[in-house]
Amino acid sequence: AVVHIATASGTLWARPIAPPSGESSASPVSIELPKFERTQDGNIAAVQRLFQLPDATFLIVWDNDSRALVRTASKGTPYGKPSGGQDRTLHPSPHAVSFAPQSRLLATAAVDRPLQIYQCAPEGLRPQCTKTNLSGEKQRAQSVAFDPAGRRLAVGHDDGSVRLFEIATGETKSISQLSGPVLSIGWRADGKALAVGSQTGEVVIIDASKPAPSEKTRLNAPDTPIVALAWRPGGKDLAYTCARHAVCLWINASETEPAGLPHLVKRFEGHTNAVNRLAWSPSGQSLASAGTDGKLNIWALEPESPATSALVSHSGATFRTLAVSLGGEFLAAGANDGSISIWNLATREPPRLVRPKSPSEVLSLAWSTQNRLAAIHESGAISLVGSEQTAMPEELSFKASIGSRIAWLDDGERLAVPLRDDGRIALVPTATDKDKTTQFLDAVKQGEVPWGLK
Repeated sequence: AVVHIATASGTLWARPIAPPSGESSASPVSIELPKFERTQDGNIAAVQRLFQLPDATFLIVWDNDSRALVRTASKGTPYGKPSGGQDRTLHPSPHAVSFAPQSRLLATAAVDRPLQIYQCAPEGLRPQCTKTNLSGEKQRAQSVAFDPAGRRLAVGHDDGSVRLFEIATGETKSISQLSGPVLSIGWRADGKALAVGSQTGEVVIIDASKPAPSEKTRLNAPDTPIVALAWRPGGKDLAYTCARHAVCLWINASETEPAGLPHLVKRFEGHTNAVNRLAWSPSGQSLASAGTDGKLNIWALEPESPATSALVSHSGATFRTLAVSLGGEFLAAGANDGSISIWNLATREPPRLVRPKSPSEVLSLAWSTQNRLAAIHESGAISLVGSEQTAMPEELSFKASIGSRIAWLDDGERLAVPLRDDGRIALVPTATDKDKTTQFLDAVKQGEVPWGLK
């Protein structure tokens, strides 16, 4: 077995893989690729994508939209006629380039030019990719993906629109609208479902099995650009980048969840910086992720979890405390960056992320009988959040002792806060009780420091 690697600097390596017996493998073979200068800045263009074709031929695309068909087994010239870029700068995303092996069409999305489609001819003495007029698109594309049959091209745009281009007829139709630029796009292996991800954290599944494709379901990951996604081979699970430095796996992404259940998402942590590449093994048992931290992580997936549902947060912060409302309707989680995530347990909606004035760690959470949430921070600040509130919470003027916990009184209007310095319990009026002053209960026992309340 041989793995082929194209480096950004312009070298194609054929590296044999050592057999399981442990015998030493042959030495790697390298082919120097043509060099292209970027007219925009004078730098040498970097290799962006590599596609393998039959007969030891590779299609290589540079980040300035230059192209070359390389024959590694050729005894003569190692590559056909290379095609230089046209002062174009491709988007850095892996979804900015797509190739359809069946129709031998190549689509590229550039930062500064409209969508372009090329016809590639690997046969003959001088194989090359030539420009076509198939697209007809005037709008700049952000991401592109040919369906498995090579008959349809899905295009994501900067304005959040997703369009489907029929290669045979030239017909173009709008199939979805997202709230931000479409960074990632990909077809399921059977061509019946299309996944798109936005800069604003939306992951949308489009049912493409019918003549009129339509949105089937969506998942929201606020403030998390979905820079890469990949369908699991032979399945309905979708991997996508989340929380910037993590990988999420949406189980049965193309299926609609039963009413009242959230989407089942698994999350994999291990990168220390942004993840920007995802790839599955052919068996679908392993998932590879690469990031700007220089790591390549291989995730070996365990058998399906017996859980029927799960709650997932796409925040990169670490949760420190949890609290369920008294009626069981809401779940709140406080994080080490001071943020608070609130789930409505009766719906499938993703959590609402609330950021109080205090950026310090949340130490304790408490729900009132009226579903008001109180949070005490490491700094001593106390925040009040409504169950449906999205704006910045109110912060009380009262400052608690460092390390204190918190509890509501039965009237739902005052908070009990233990004071570690003198052992007293402060009864603090909240926003609906501003006309009252803070009262204090004497220490239970001299010299003992109160900590928990119930």
